[in-house]
Amino acid sequence: MADQDLASRDSKLPRPIVNAMLICDEASLDAKSGKITLKGIFEVIRAVGFPVRHEALAVYIKMTDAAGTYPFVFKVISLEDGRLVGTGQAKFLAKDRLSPVELIFTIGGLVFPNAGLYEFQVHADGLYLCGKTLSVLHSKPR
Repeated sequence: MADQDLASRDSKLPRPIVNAMLICDEASLDAKSGKITLKGIFEVIRAVGFPVRHEALAVYIKMTDAAGTYPFVFKVISLEDGRLVGTGQAKFLAKDRLSPVELIFTIGGLVFPNAGLYEFQVHADGLYLCGKTLSVLHSKPR
């Protein structure tokens, strides 16, 4: 996928490198210290029935080697059938290539239509940067 994105790209912005990408229940930035706190990191959701709605989650992304203003696209895709489950767009500013950029995306009401493997994808400046998988599993009722 990255080669296809690169071929259609006209930008001179450096390609960011993703150092970390985590899915969690909650992410927050402390205004005084500048530290980010992640609560409830997970890679699996279990559900008795489908479709299942996940009320709230956060995605934390840390990047380096970026400089400039980047258009940013975030996608959630079913790896079973390629269906787009969720998407979002934003812009982020990276002041210099040596300083890390940390992004938090809060997603509410994400609906997973079936059990299966889903990928949270990060695209910046028209390039696929990375993906993080999430397993959505069928559980028996208790």
